[in-house]
Amino acid sequence: MSTLKKVIFLFIGLSISLVIGITFLELFFGNWWNKDDWRDTRSLNIVRSFTHDYRIDRIYDGWGPTSTYTRDHYGLRGPCTEIDKINILTIGGSTTDQRFISDGLTWQDSLQKNLRTLNHPHTCIANAGVDGHSTFGHIEAFNIWFPKIQSLKPQLILLYVGVNDAGFRLEPFAGFDTKAGEEESRLKIWLREKSALYALLRFIRNALTPKPKASYAEHTKHPFSLDEYIRSENSTGALTLAEENKRAFSKRLSIVLQTIKKMGALPVCISQPHLYVNSSTGVKKGVPFAFEYKGVVYNGLDYDASINLLNQEMASLCPSQGGFYIDAASNTFAPEDFYDLVHMTPVGAKKLGNLIAQEMVRQKIPMAF
Repeated sequence: MSTLKKVIFLFIGLSISLVIGITFLELFFGNWWNKDDWRDTRSLNIVRSFTHDYRIDRIYDGWGPTSTYTRDHYGLRGPCTEIDKINILTIGGSTTDQRFISDGLTWQDSLQKNLRTLNHPHTCIANAGVDGHSTFGHIEAFNIWFPKIQSLKPQLILLYVGVNDAGFRLEPFAGFDTKAGEEESRLKIWLREKSALYALLRFIRNALTPKPKASYAEHTKHPFSLDEYIRSENSTGALTLAEENKRAFSKRLSIVLQTIKKMGALPVCISQPHLYVNSSTGVKKGVPFAFEYKGVVYNGLDYDASINLLNQEMASLCPSQGGFYIDAASNTFAPEDFYDLVHMTPVGAKKLGNLIAQEMVRQKIPMAF
């Protein structure tokens, strides 16, 4: 047999083996035969029936080596385990999710304990925070995720949002906090819903594709140091982008608020504290690298200006939709309440839960439980 024939036969053999292998992969791991009503939530990074111990002794001290993180069958976290008893639902990104704070120590746990002490004994809180979600993801959660939880009828929905939108979130992270683009073909949607190989390739793509990051909000230990606050002016063009970002955020927040109203719930918007700026010397200064947008680095002052605009929108829009606004950002939190410049330690989470509970009572937010 000639060398050419050997090569041809080898190629044919490898091709057949590859086809058989892909077919086996699809038949075994794909969704061709069984209907999975929850499959479309995976593109939103909704984790279900999941328990994991995260290493925390490298990011903050005094709380043991690991945190226990649990998500139930519906993808919810928190102290309330019976869906029909949930009367408060919390929505947000990683500062709501808090995967590096153990079950029982989140701000939702603190809030529930406080409200039960403050004459609301049947308070039952579920945590629907998802790491990385912005208001793009929150809209998709209302469209895709929450309708699958048929008995979910909270009285109050707490929106602890803004941190992930402040870094000029003018477009969603495709396949992360939004399910699909309008430009997707029917074939692509069909493959995305059914194919195991497509899911694998998309996972690899998302893992390798760089996304805008907040440099001090990466779940790593970041000791507070005044020496880092060296920026005294906003970056060129930052304030213009912040205004554009505010307008886009306002439209998305309005959609969320209208959806909450249709659910028969009341929205409670809560601003978020952060350590991207410091004013202890009498002059507000920011860290040099707060986040990156389209290849440009923006500083702490830029982030602070942006999130302040978003907070102003929440303070206006939430009450106009029959809801409430709690300004947690204006309250004093110590550097030791955070393990980086955004995410809180259990100590900070407890303070936050206490604060929200006190504000809910002070503002006479309706709580018939």
